[in-house]
Amino acid sequence: MSSDGALVAELFAAYGTVLDPWQVDALDAGLGRDEAGDWTARTVGISTARQSGKTVVLVARALAGALLFGEKTVCIAAHEVRTSKVAFNQLAAIFENYADLSLRVKSIIRAIGREEIVLVDGTRILFTSRSRNTLRGYSIDSYLSDESQLVTPEQWESVLPALSARKNSSAWLFGTAPQQ
Repeated sequence: MSSDGALVAELFAAYGTVLDPWQVDALDAGLGRDEAGDWTARTVGISTARQSGKTVVLVARALAGALLFGEKTVCIAAHEVRTSKVAFNQLAAIFENYADLSLRVKSIIRAIGREEIVLVDGTRILFTSRSRNTLRGYSIDSYLSDESQLVTPEQWESVLPALSARKNSSAWLFGTAPQQ
């Protein structure tokens, strides 16, 4: 078994962000591959304290999905539009501020609630707020969920068909333990 975690950390560092050790460990654990090259973990779950850098890990994973793993449709989802917009702004800034990456961009769509980065090769990185129908009609390679402690059963059920439509898809569910 091997892991692409260190590779993703190197990629992200090359574009301005050095990850914390726990973030690299999370990527390392979640990006293990078997002998056939498939993900060993199809679902990755992390629960950690608020403001610890969960979103940064998901943004790094999205960038790697688009640039390293050949994933054609990546979705970063959150419970609210403003939360998914944080991830969008982080990743859009990376694509806009580095010349080699800006050459790969076909368009950056900034419509509120429909933010999307489209690359020249057809890769799409979607930023959504969760609902029962958010991914209806989509086939996705990776689903990267922020604030996953707030995912309802109905929302999760809507994700599963979009993931099952692609071979070797994965879901990353990052959240914080609910407060009492």
